[in-house]
Amino acid sequence: MKKQISIFGKSTVDEKKLSYQIIKELSYQLVLDKNTCMHGGYAGGIMQAVADGAQKAIEIHDLENNLNIGVPEERFDEKWPRVPKATFTEPAIDIYSRLRIITQSDIFVIAPDGGEGTLLEADIVIHENSINELLGKPVKPIIFIEGSDKKWTNLFQARLDNLDISKKSIGQYPWVSFIQYSDNQEVQDVVKIILNKINQID
Repeated sequence: MKKQISIFGKSTVDEKKLSYQIIKELSYQLVLDKNTCMHGGYAGGIMQAVADGAQKAIEIHDLENNLNIGVPEERFDEKWPRVPKATFTEPAIDIYSRLRIITQSDIFVIAPDGGEGTLLEADIVIHENSINELLGKPVKPIIFIEGSDKKWTNLFQARLDNLDISKKSIGQYPWVSFIQYSDNQEVQDVVKIILNKINQID
């Protein structure tokens, strides 16, 4: 069964960065396999990387346009241009409705570069999963991609160390994965590791 995958990341990442190239190639490969990529919908940064990779697969292989989905918001439309050619949801009226849409996917991928918005999106998924786990309901996998700095791993562990959370180690979250890469790795090699992890998910 094909999946809908939301990819979160910072909106100001330069296209020459390795992290940008990884997300662009990952999105290309996901859509090539007829999965749907969902992103924030605006030009620049990781949203652009997702949209470009997804649209490249659609155009080269004559796939359905709705495999590349952007989620805009009314107030953002007043300030920022959307990515070209994506299929867009109706503009969300505020950040809360936008977050509700973009966090309804089957799997979540967190790009190496992230800001406050990225953290907010990831936190919602983590919180919902934690509640559903307590209630015995299905949880949704979340995959953090990071460089050798391991900043997502460190941030996640800092939450456990400093907040009143019953779990105290990352290993207690079977639905959370961290995939690290080094600056000298080839983009295709990093993407292959990520795809293997996604393909292992039922």
